[in-house]
Amino acid sequence: MRVHRHASKLRWASIALIALGLFALMSAVPADQVLERLRSRIDGYGALGPLVYAGLFVLGVLAFFPGTALTLASGALLGFPVGACVASLSATTGALIAFLLARYLLRARVERALTRHPRFAAIDAAVAAEGGRIIFLLRLSPLIPFSLANYAYGMTAVRGAPYVFATWAATLPATLVYVYMGHVGGGAIAGERPTSLQWSLFGVGLGTTLIATVIVARIARTRLARSSPDAAADNPAPGSTATGAAAPVQRLRAGTWLLAAAALSIWGGVLFAHLRPQVLAALLGPPSVRAVEAYPRRPGGPVFDHAAWGRVLARHVQSDGRVDYAALAQDTADLERYLDELATAELDALGRDERLALALNAYNAFTLRLVLDHLPLASIRDIPAAERWRGRSWLLGGAPITLEELEHGEVRAHYVDARVHFALNCASASCPSLAAEPFRGARLEQQLDACARRAHGDPHSFAFDPASRTLRLTRLYDWYASDFARDAGSTLEFAARYDAQLAAALARGEEPRVEWIPYDWSLNAAP
Repeated sequence: MRVHRHASKLRWASIALIALGLFALMSAVPADQVLERLRSRIDGYGALGPLVYAGLFVLGVLAFFPGTALTLASGALLGFPVGACVASLSATTGALIAFLLARYLLRARVERALTRHPRFAAIDAAVAAEGGRIIFLLRLSPLIPFSLANYAYGMTAVRGAPYVFATWAATLPATLVYVYMGHVGGGAIAGERPTSLQWSLFGVGLGTTLIATVIVARIARTRLARSSPDAAADNPAPGSTATGAAAPVQRLRAGTWLLAAAALSIWGGVLFAHLRPQVLAALLGPPSVRAVEAYPRRPGGPVFDHAAWGRVLARHVQSDGRVDYAALAQDTADLERYLDELATAELDALGRDERLALALNAYNAFTLRLVLDHLPLASIRDIPAAERWRGRSWLLGGAPITLEELEHGEVRAHYVDARVHFALNCASASCPSLAAEPFRGARLEQQLDACARRAHGDPHSFAFDPASRTLRLTRLYDWYASDFARDAGSTLEFAARYDAQLAAALARGEEPRVEWIPYDWSLNAAP
């Protein structure tokens, strides 16, 4: 009995540590970048993306990975309808494969493990008598680890078809709720604002799940007790010190230690995230580059004509930087003309400032065309990765180039000027405002400085409270910290160039507390 009590305490302590560890890890890791990287990987497979994730889901089930985490991730990565189908079918498929492995390939090993726990014989007898009905009830119990039970049930007398149907039917309601929770939570992490309906469904679903879990667990215990006296002994009422049904000692030994190991692993990740943040930045953030001034200045050299792009900006970009995409979709002649001119531009003839101005204008023009090609659109992130920043190639100077290559391989790599981050527009609400006029080589210095000052005058990107010493910054400072530190020594010193109060606080030796402003990826469309 003491072993059971200690195991129960260890189990609940592990669950608490896992929950706290996940919150700590989310604060240390750029969760929006992690989610974007995973989504990009899945989207990169195109129509096969859901199948790839389904395969990973099945492997996770076979490897005892927590099914709840896999199901939540399905909603975050694939959305609700697709994620629900993938999670339900993958969980059932993984359960069947584990069942077959235990029955036909690992029988001797599993049998030896289970014979050490005589209580399992009671469940085995109940399953032999009533088959899928007992499996259905056992699946409803939240106390029985899903992945471990898959192997254990392979050692019972239940037939394959009832086992599969009972598993699918019993897990479907919780799967739908968890996938929807993951869908809403993933959108919130990415900076999307859930609607009131989504929050209502989220709350109702969570509350219903908790209530149903308690009610169903009680019903399952009662019916299992009626099916087998021995099983009843292993399924006490809530609050008792004994353990649940279905190989209870096995659950204590394997499941409890797996939870403890998971808790230790998560807190190990938290420690690593705080000790080695640069490693996480390299793995999850934008690619790091070593910037060098690659092009000579050529005063009096050739000048590229941005007149067509100027007409697009003048007609369809509002004073606040938002774009009237609906009107632009009906008036694309100048945009198409400008894209044709970019495709045949003589880049090598241009001086440093002319070439950088062209690169900035090209990035913004390509982004507008990308959005137009996928309207209606709520966020640029809704565009599949294969057609977004890394996938689709645009023509610039006669050569194909993606938006990611243009930003990181050309602009960041060949120009030592972090102000470019306030000139590139990614068609999102939290991106720097789209400039109302084209960048031009002759005025580039003043234009870049104006972009930086405009961003630091926007409370959605920058806010400093001297009284509380709190500095709220756009995530651009987090993602491209090395670029800002290269130019000014630190991100704080760079931001202080555009705010006198922050500069004065730093001069007094007062280092503010930095808070990152959530990044809003919703489309920067005019109302």
